[in-house]
Amino acid sequence: MFPFPPLEKDDGGLPLTDFHRQRIRSAVIFGLAVLLSAFGLGYLFSLKKEPPNTERFAAVGDFPEGHAWFNTQAPLSLYHELSGHVVLLLFCDFTRLSDAAGLERLQRLHEDLASSPVAVVTVFVRPEAGPDSWRTTIAAWGIGFPVIVDHDGMVMTHFGVGETPQLVVLDTHARVVARYGSEWRDADLEGLISDIMVEGVASRTLSDRPFRAEPGEYVPPGLAGEP
Repeated sequence: MFPFPPLEKDDGGLPLTDFHRQRIRSAVIFGLAVLLSAFGLGYLFSLKKEPPNTERFAAVGDFPEGHAWFNTQAPLSLYHELSGHVVLLLFCDFTRLSDAAGLERLQRLHEDLASSPVAVVTVFVRPEAGPDSWRTTIAAWGIGFPVIVDHDGMVMTHFGVGETPQLVVLDTHARVVARYGSEWRDADLEGLISDIMVEGVASRTLSDRPFRAEPGEYVPPGLAGEP
């Protein structure tokens, strides 16, 4: 009988069978390391909190109390007077000429949709002024829809707004569906409002009546005496 031929060896002197086992073992260890790294990174990223109220369909809650309202006799509520309405919130300090063009567009939209369950509310950001100054500014700019004055920054914080101007659009559930910075003037608001109303009809949450604000104003006692 002839003896079996010796096993071939690779360049490193290992028999091929051992060499293959070593390669497979290395590949398995590498794969496990990649998986563990991926899980570790995923866990770390999951610890990062999202900014408040920036995601689509974020429930924002109602307007904070203790703020002055103009062009309406009493403070408005997203869950009472504005329930089932599409609501456009314009956050603005009215210190730029470009604000006039944006306000004009919202005023036209407000008039064109007067018979629809759509409401426009201005959040007037003016911390350093008082009621007399607020009235003067609102009249000078010809703002015809309800205004809530954010004198302490709480309204901006509540709705997750960091700077002005910004337009926040709420659906019939009082949830954020869109946010725009200064580019909101070029946004297809009519199309967005139409889509929200269609969704409201489908979910039976769209109000069957338009919003009508009673003329007047509301200034909390704590703010009425400010200069």
